[in-house]
Amino acid sequence: MDPIKATIPVRVRYGETDQMGIVHHIHYLNYFEVARTELLRQCGFSYKKIEEVGFLLVVTEAYCKYLKPAHYDDDLQIEIWISLLSAVRIQFQYQLLREKEILARGSTLLACLSKKHVPTAIPDWMKEPLLSYYWKEESHSSKKGSPAKKLESS
Repeated sequence: MDPIKATIPVRVRYGETDQMGIVHHIHYLNYFEVARTELLRQCGFSYKKIEEVGFLLVVTEAYCKYLKPAHYDDDLQIEIWISLLSAVRIQFQYQLLREKEILARGSTLLACLSKKHVPTAIPDWMKEPLLSYYWKEESHSSKKGSPAKKLESS
């Protein structure tokens, strides 16, 4: 069974491109953040709400493998799902696509902290809706072509 993914649309803006009309590499991580923020909204909360109730979600790792360039005015889709959901950490996986063509793959690892910057358990009201986007890699590791395996082997 493939992961349940959220798909977030984004259009490449002129200011995100270099002189050749190609998206500058740093913007791929920005696109990943857009997808992550929208996935949280689809789960019923935002970073603002998380912070208002005393929690922080901080990025501790970020990775992007660039496969093909995106260009000015491209309509892109960012697929996002969760590959790790532990007591304190969440790992998001991403695929950036133009139509069905994969342009980049990536991941971010986030930790849940208290306002005093101490690792703390992800509260149930946050964890429960995130579970619908969780895909436990080990239970599907024998499946050829799974998105997480593709990311690891790329």
